[in-house]
Amino acid sequence: MKLNNKGFAITGILYGLLILFALLVGSYLTILTARKNRLDGIVENIENEYNGNTTDTYTLTFKKDTGIKEIYYSKDNSKFTKVNDAESINVESGNTIYYYAVPKEGYTTNCSQANTTKCYVEINGKNEELTVTATPVTTKTYKLTLTKNDGVSSIWYKIGNEDYKSSSFTVSVNLENGEECSYYGIPKTEYTMNSCTLSNPCHKKMGTEPFSYRLEAAAKKYKLILNKGAGVKTIFYKINGENSYSSITTDTTLEVNYNTTYYYYGIPENGFKMDSCASYNNPCSYVMGNTTVTRTLKAIKNSPPYTVIIYLMGSEEARGTTNGSTFTATGVYTMGKTNISCDYGATATISGTTVTIANITTDTTCDIT
Repeated sequence: MKLNNKGFAITGILYGLLILFALLVGSYLTILTARKNRLDGIVENIENEYNGNTTDTYTLTFKKDTGIKEIYYSKDNSKFTKVNDAESINVESGNTIYYYAVPKEGYTTNCSQANTTKCYVEINGKNEELTVTATPVTTKTYKLTLTKNDGVSSIWYKIGNEDYKSSSFTVSVNLENGEECSYYGIPKTEYTMNSCTLSNPCHKKMGTEPFSYRLEAAAKKYKLILNKGAGVKTIFYKINGENSYSSITTDTTLEVNYNTTYYYYGIPENGFKMDSCASYNNPCSYVMGNTTVTRTLKAIKNSPPYTVIIYLMGSEEARGTTNGSTFTATGVYTMGKTNISCDYGATATISGTTVTIANITTDTTCDIT
């Protein structure tokens, strides 16, 4: 069959109409399918509502307590998401939200990352607000006490790597188990630390019991020389805070603590009596300084004959003995002086070159000045 140009044109039109019809039919079917799905959804919703199967959504709001740094939550207890303070999330009713918190330094929380199974909230028909709390960490401490004796001027101490602090009184600090305290003492003048010095401080690593330590400084020692004078038989002495006296029969040198009181007295030979420092109840006593000291105990005769010596300005001019309480010396060079004094209570007068002495009770010396 032979087609002319007109035939071709008619055939093309028919094909075009056929394609257009196919497109219209496809579009209509698509619309019908969408309407069906929509109707199916409406029907399902109606059925769910009729059967009571509706699912409502509520909000869960997280809030941070003072000690909480961060909060994380999860709907399946596996993948956790960070949530901000006062932020709300949507949760379907009946679902469970798990959460944990990161506390700030110095705080602790029961809802840590290790305890997520213990920290959860169930959403049941209402909005929820949850405040995650934390409590301050309470660390047990133990008391360290540092005291000192009178020879220590001040106590210096430090905890760990801190700088040293000083105190003139008792030091009392609370330390945790394992913390270390370093300390030393500064002695007073003329004292020396027994231990715990600036160059070699002491250290204490704290355990689980209170600890006390007393820093002590000892007084420096200086020499005390005790000499026996004529007529002294025995010397008794007591030094460095001792409770009882010790005795010696010869000259002796002792080491006495600085700034302490020492005591001594003497027992005379027969025919003598102590000039001073005469008994246990009447000893001599002095406070030790920072130099060597010499003390000489003297005894005097308590029965005649007594020796009497007369000096002129330190030079011996007359000497004699007496069995009584008076003595007279003649021809004494006095340089015309009339002033004279005697020891042990004796009295004297000068008349020209004659010196008269009275009230003699022991060996006596007189000085013309």
